[in-house]
Amino acid sequence: MNLNIYLIYTEKLENRQGNINSSLEAIKKICSENNINFKLNIITTPCNDTIDKNIEEYNKRVDYSKFPGDNEYNNYISSLNSYQISNYEKQKNAFKHIIDNDNSNNNDIYMIIEDDIIIGKAYLDNIKKLLVNINEINWDILLTSLNVINNDQEYIEYNTIYKKLLSKSCYFIKPKICKLLYESMNIFKLRFKHFLCKFINDNNYKVLFYNKNTFIEGSKIGIYPSSVNPNNYLYFNNNYIELSKISNKQIVDKEDIMKAMELFNSNNFDSPDFLNVLSIIYVKNKDYDNAKKYSLEALECMKRNKGYLQKNSDILNNCINMWQYEQNLLDDCKKSIPKY
Repeated sequence: MNLNIYLIYTEKLENRQGNINSSLEAIKKICSENNINFKLNIITTPCNDTIDKNIEEYNKRVDYSKFPGDNEYNNYISSLNSYQISNYEKQKNAFKHIIDNDNSNNNDIYMIIEDDIIIGKAYLDNIKKLLVNINEINWDILLTSLNVINNDQEYIEYNTIYKKLLSKSCYFIKPKICKLLYESMNIFKLRFKHFLCKFINDNNYKVLFYNKNTFIEGSKIGIYPSSVNPNNYLYFNNNYIELSKISNKQIVDKEDIMKAMELFNSNNFDSPDFLNVLSIIYVKNKDYDNAKKYSLEALECMKRNKGYLQKNSDILNNCINMWQYEQNLLDDCKKSIPKY
């Protein structure tokens, strides 16, 4: 069997290199021990800088018109930034490469991964079992990075559990599906994850997910911030989810603050998303000093970890908005002598 891996990779994200290299080495070792040929293809183009330089050409493919009727995906149509277009185009290029190199050999397996995946040592046996048995299962798309508790099934039909795709960081795909997807990607309307989710929901292909812990999406657990999206919800981090519930309260009291700090201190990651939610909690507690402190830390953390920071970034705008609580500076401003 040949395992053909397509890595969606952003060269400027040097902070991800160590983990992705370790993950690839772990997969390669499993392949070597189980008579599986390991082939790696790295997709690096187009990067966002290329898109920015050629934006007029890319704009010709933009179509933000609504889908017919009362289509729920109309709610997901929004202007795509150059990082999102880069991810979209890299996925498309991976599909094209798979189509061009497919020789209808059933022994060829195609796997697409993004550069934020992490493999825990405890999950290696699950990954081995998946790779060794993958040709014994009937599927068109096989998703990983998803699993549910209280369900003993090893492979579960995606649409029986999920309505929305939570992760596309690692999945297996058949060439015939690549062809269909590739031919549908000439316009920009949705982010790739929403595009893939709509494709799955609109069609009747065999889409399964492997119900075991395998690959972790680093940007959805807090190891990395998102490098493409203006906001980032950590779906796979329970402490973050509980912290977010506190931030959604209308009134945050002392007991909530104690619980929030307990959750925050239990986080082992250098995560701007945790810091940002904590700052929102302190705003609702009307402790503006701590709110500003954690908001500034979130911004610095975002810069340090090469997260998405543009004018529509939630973390950036939250930090800017914090200064409305610094009304004590107004009197000082009035006293200052104008330069002109």
